[in-house]
Amino acid sequence: VVFFVPQAEGFNSFQVAPGAPSWLEIPDVDRVIHVDQKHPLGSDVNPGSSKFPMRSIGAATHKAVENRKRGFSTKIIVSPGIYREQIKLEFTKKKNDPVIVFESEKPGEAIISGADVWTEWKEVGTQGVYVHAWPYKWGLVPYPLKWDGQVKLEPIVRRKEIVSVAGQLLSQVLSFGDLIEGTFFISEEDGRIYVFPRPKNIETRLSAEVGVRSNLFQISGKKGVVVRGLTFQHDASGIQGAAVWFVDSKDILVEDCEFRFNNWTGLSLHNVQHVTTRRNRSIENGGAGMVAWKTKAYLSEDDETSRNNWRGLEGNFFYWAVGGFKVMRTHAAIFRRHQARQNHTGGLWFDSDNSNIVLEDNLWCGNLKHGLFLEASQGPFLIKDNIIVNNREIGVRVLYAQDLFFNKNVIKENDGSQIQIRGKKELLIDDWETGRKIKVKNLRYLFEGNTIEGNNLVIDIDSFQDFISSFRSQNNHWFKPGGNAPFKIVNEQLSFTEWKILTNQDLDSKFDKAYQKPFYNDNDCQYKNE
Repeated sequence: VVFFVPQAEGFNSFQVAPGAPSWLEIPDVDRVIHVDQKHPLGSDVNPGSSKFPMRSIGAATHKAVENRKRGFSTKIIVSPGIYREQIKLEFTKKKNDPVIVFESEKPGEAIISGADVWTEWKEVGTQGVYVHAWPYKWGLVPYPLKWDGQVKLEPIVRRKEIVSVAGQLLSQVLSFGDLIEGTFFISEEDGRIYVFPRPKNIETRLSAEVGVRSNLFQISGKKGVVVRGLTFQHDASGIQGAAVWFVDSKDILVEDCEFRFNNWTGLSLHNVQHVTTRRNRSIENGGAGMVAWKTKAYLSEDDETSRNNWRGLEGNFFYWAVGGFKVMRTHAAIFRRHQARQNHTGGLWFDSDNSNIVLEDNLWCGNLKHGLFLEASQGPFLIKDNIIVNNREIGVRVLYAQDLFFNKNVIKENDGSQIQIRGKKELLIDDWETGRKIKVKNLRYLFEGNTIEGNNLVIDIDSFQDFISSFRSQNNHWFKPGGNAPFKIVNEQLSFTEWKILTNQDLDSKFDKAYQKPFYNDNDCQYKNE
C-alpha cells in the first residue's frame, strides 16, 4: 500500500507493507484435530476426529507439532469450554514451515484460563472475609533487566496474584488490615489467602478463580500461525509478562480473540514480521493491553485496547512500559480503526525507532493520560481521520518525532493541551534493522483539514526556529472558547491572528466552532476510575 503525502517541502511518499500474507486468511490444511473437553468420548489418546475428539489443547498441539515434522499443516478446532492449561511451543525455523491454526469452534466460547477453581473456603468471623491455604511464595517480581535505578515500582505493581469471584476481579491489598469489600490479601508467611468478596457475588458456597499459570500461550521461532476466536484470561504473569506471546516469528494472524482480566499484558508481539491482528479485544488487563516490539510489516485492524493498567493504577505506574497499546521499534505498520478507551494510562504510545506508520480512522478517548504519544521516532507518520477526545491529560503528545502529517483529525476537549510538542534540540536513536544512528528533531510537520478545539491550549510548542522552518499548516479549524491566546510557542501565548503572522501558516484556516460531532459514544469516552 502506497500513501502519498500531499506536496510540501520535505515530505515524500512512503510505502507501508500490510500484515500477514493473504493465504493465511483461509489456509489449506492437511490435518484437522478436534478438541472438546465436554464430549463424553473425549480423550487425549483419541485421533482428534469430531466423533472422537481430544480433551486438551496441549495434547492437540503436540500432535500438530508431530504433523509439522512430517510436513503436514494442521488446524486445531476447539469446542466451547474453559481449558485450564498452558501452551508453549519453541521451534527451529524452517524454510517451508507448515501452518498451524488454533481456532475456536464458536468465537469467544473457547477460553484458555490461567486460573483454577478454588473451593473449601472458610469464613473468618462474621465480616464476610474468607480464608484458604496458599501454597505459593512468589514474592515481589524482580525488576526487569535494566529497569532497576531507572524507575521506581511500588510493591503492589510487582505482585502477580489474581483472584476473581463471580466474574469480578478483586483488588489486591498488602495487609490484612487493608481488606475491604472487593479485595484480597495474601500472607506468604502464614501460607494463607484472604478474600473479601461483595456479598452479592456469593451464593450458598464461595468459589473463586485463582490465577496459578502464566504465559498461557507462547510461540517462538514459527512461520505461519493463525489464532482465531479464542479467549485468554486470568494469566498470572508478573510485570512485562503476557498472557499470549509471539516471539521471533513470521506470518502471524490473530483475529477475533479476547485477552481479558490478565495480571499484566494481554498480547505481546516480540520481534515478529508480517503480522496481522484484527478484531481483537484486549481489555481490563493489569498492565498494557497490547505490546509490539521490533515488529515489521504489521497490520492492526479493528483492535480494541480499553480499561487496561488497573494494577499500574494501584501503584501510580502510568508510563515507562504501559499503555492501552505500547508500540516500540516498529517499521512499516498500519493501525486502522483501533480503539483505546478509558485506560488507566495513555491510549496509544509509539516509543523509539518507529518508521513508516499509518494511523487512520482510530478512536482514542477517555484515557487517564494522553490519547496518542509519539516519542523518539524518525517517522514518517501519516495520522489521518482519527478522533482524539476527552483524554484526561494531553490529546496528542510529541517528544522528539519527525515527519508527521496530521490530516482531517478531530482533536478536542482533552483536559490538557490538544497538541503538545516537546524536544528543543535533537535526539540520537538507533535503527534496529540497520544499526545506524539517526538524529531526530521536531521537523517537517504538516497539518491539513483538522479540527482542533479545547478549553486549554490548542497547541503548545517548546522550540521555535527549527520547528517553524519546516512547519506547514492549512485549512484547519482551530477554536478555544473565549479565544484567549490558545497558541503557545516557547513561553509566549498567541492569538490566532498573531499565530498566523508569526508562522505565516494557517492563512486559509478558521478560528470558529463550526464542528459537527462525529459518531462515538460519550459514555464510553469518559474516563472512569473503577
